[in-house]
Amino acid sequence: MKKLLATVVALSCATVMLLGTAFADKTFIDGIGDTDNIEAGEGSWAYKLDKEGAVKLSADDCAKIDKITITFTASSLDAGFGGGFIVNSGVKDHGWDSVEWGNADAGKPISAVPTDKELEFTITREGLAGCFGNEDSGSGIYNNICLQSWWGADITVTKLECFDASGNVIFSAPSSGSDTPAPTPDDNPEPTPVTGDVMNVVMIAGVAVVALGGVVVCARKKNA
Repeated sequence: MKKLLATVVALSCATVMLLGTAFADKTFIDGIGDTDNIEAGEGSWAYKLDKEGAVKLSADDCAKIDKITITFTASSLDAGFGGGFIVNSGVKDHGWDSVEWGNADAGKPISAVPTDKELEFTITREGLAGCFGNEDSGSGIYNNICLQSWWGADITVTKLECFDASGNVIFSAPSSGSDTPAPTPDDNPEPTPVTGDVMNVVMIAGVAVVALGGVVVCARKKNA
């Protein structure tokens, strides 16, 4: 009985550890280098256009944004990639306005388009007139562009471009006139598989449940 209990405990620990690995967010790497305005890490990348103390674009100019293009590199193509392309502003109904994006075969509303560079892609979100600006719907005035990764390759964001309705660039990072190049992304970041780990978690969790059921049955028989 003690051995069986020990087995269940071990299986439970393994399940918890794998759950932490399987459902950990994907890694975002900032390749632009504008650290005053960018927040990047596990699962998300955000550019705060009008962050207090580091304003890159006024709220009035943010209101002119109609299209956003983000350039990134993927660590590999083995498991695809994708997530949410998010407009986050104080404008009503755009506090967390998210549209799914993914590799071309993922069947998402926004598909990544390959460039002429290996493992480099762009994603574009259009029709954004009125999504940014100086409106305060109750949470303050703020204008952020966010990207989330939900599966597949690790992502390094290397360029952000904002256009007006006429196609003119009203903001880009890094600036096209900058003499300082963006940091060079790691050519071989360690990928974090998702699908296989999830299946392992399901299998181990199932084994743990079965074992636990066996403990309960044995205990009941012993006390009968």
